[in-house]
Amino acid sequence: LSRHVADWSVLPGNSIGTVCGWRRYMADSRFLDINGSTSMTLLDRGAEEGLTGTVPTEFGLMTEMTGMILSKTGLTSTIPTELGNLVKVVSGMSFYENFLTGTVPTELGKLEKIVKQGFLFDTNRLSSSLPTELGKMTGLSAGFTFDANSITAAIPTELGRLTNMHMYFGVPSNKISSSIPTELGMLTEMSMLLLLRDNKISSTIPTEFGNWCKLEAEFSLGRNSLTGGIPTELGKMSSFKLAFTLDSNSLSSSVPTELGSLSLLIQTVTFASNLLSSTIPTELGQLSGFLEYLDLCHNSFSTAIPTELGSLQKIQGILCIHTDPMSSSELPTQLGNLATIRDSLILKSSGLVGPIPTQIGKLKKMTSLLDLGGNQFSSLPSELGRLHKMSRKVFLGTNSFQSTVPTQLGKMDEMISEFELSYCSLTGTLPTELGRFLDFDYSFTMQGVSRAA
Repeated sequence: LSRHVADWSVLPGNSIGTVCGWRRYMADSRFLDINGSTSMTLLDRGAEEGLTGTVPTEFGLMTEMTGMILSKTGLTSTIPTELGNLVKVVSGMSFYENFLTGTVPTELGKLEKIVKQGFLFDTNRLSSSLPTELGKMTGLSAGFTFDANSITAAIPTELGRLTNMHMYFGVPSNKISSSIPTELGMLTEMSMLLLLRDNKISSTIPTEFGNWCKLEAEFSLGRNSLTGGIPTELGKMSSFKLAFTLDSNSLSSSVPTELGSLSLLIQTVTFASNLLSSTIPTELGQLSGFLEYLDLCHNSFSTAIPTELGSLQKIQGILCIHTDPMSSSELPTQLGNLATIRDSLILKSSGLVGPIPTQIGKLKKMTSLLDLGGNQFSSLPSELGRLHKMSRKVFLGTNSFQSTVPTQLGKMDEMISEFELSYCSLTGTLPTELGRFLDFDYSFTMQGVSRAA
């Protein structure tokens, strides 16, 4: 190796990926002694600006290497098969956020001693498949990432052998279209970051995923083409806290009552944009921690919104629910208990009838969006005027109000965006208290109501 190192030199602005151009680069005192020793064990040039070019095949000669970090360096080319010779690597191989192309060499499966710092190739341009040989890296404990590439083939069943993994197994944002291997359920030490979202995966969710009892954060299967029901076994993940996302699939049947066991959840729960039907389980009211976001929109739940959701009294951000427009149920007054909600309440086009509960006026911290449009509400309570902090959008249109416009709505004095009350059979004139809305640069629509002289 010393002969090769002596031939390499690096000059400012040169490519690093040619046999010429490496002497000063490789002889950095952090990695080689002044005489150009061949005992180099660590190459760490992550996030170094100005490095471009290909990955030299000569890297395969550095057989004493224990770690290689060349992330965010602008490298192009394919991954050299010769990197499979670095069988002493234990502290990671990292090439994320480059411009690597081609396939992942099967030879990388020889790096069986990698334990820490990860095997990180996310945000490149890699294609085709992940080699089954990668399942030999059984000591890997954290970081198997191929996010944001163009991988199309199936996730190898052999990856289920990575049973020491405890965080960050990710292949999101690829083009994987086959099924999820049930063998991934063997990764029972996973505690956070299991990401498969933004692919084209078309299978059911394996019931074996319920074995991830230690998982606490980031279970993400959204934006795929998953079918079938949500396994009841997922309710075993009782330690889970952050980001449980199954949105934008074709999941059907009902939401399992067992998911009410995830009572430690404090961030995001979303089942939005699926084909879920039947009832919204009352057990979701048990998710009473500091839940940030609950999104059940764009499904076809056939029955009323459970009164138990009023128990989510620490919800911080958004509550979004969409039931069957033909369901004809009343909005539970208990939702007025959600006094901590700061962002949005979205209940549009859900077949809601009767009066809008006066208790909705208790949601005084809400600032962004109140959407009750497209229902059949019969009355518009003056208490909505208590939502003084609403500043962006209020949608109340396309309802069956048979009354005048409450003057108290004019107390929403921070409104700067959209206020919509069209197609509601409202009578009378526009109160002068709301007339000031017309002087601001936002949309104010109220077809069918004349303005006072």
